[in-house]
Amino acid sequence: MSFKGYIFIDLIKSLNHNIFIFFLIFLAIPIKMIGDKLANTLFLLNKIIIQNKIIIITKLIFLSILSILFYFNNLTIKSYLLFFVFFEFCLLIFYFFNIKIPFKFYLNKLLIKEEFKFGIQIFLGGFFLFLILKIDIFFIKYFLDTTEVGI
Repeated sequence: MSFKGYIFIDLIKSLNHNIFIFFLIFLAIPIKMIGDKLANTLFLLNKIIIQNKIIIITKLIFLSILSILFYFNNLTIKSYLLFFVFFEFCLLIFYFFNIKIPFKFYLNKLLIKEEFKFGIQIFLGGFFLFLILKIDIFFIKYFLDTTEVGI
């Protein structure tokens, strides 16, 4: 195999590694958000002592396992993300079974429509604000020097 072949294989390995890390990040975000909502549900059910015990125990377990990984030089971004997603998923399952409220999942189409209507207005406002800023920089850069623009 030529030198170019080895470079291509290394590129594919690094690309797969990066895709895996991005997948873990995008998996961790909703799991963490749902777990936080379930933890807040315990607070709303006046199970504050149980919630505080869960928080203290899970933080101690998380810190101890991260310390062990750090001590054995196995603490990388990939290992941290794997452990974080696994830990948050286990915590999510624990919260789900501890709350004991029957969940019913449904989509309120009217609410989604109103949220998108409001969100599109905010998005377009932010987009046009960004566009105005960039057009100003473009015009100033066109008529003046780049040092005077501040770029």
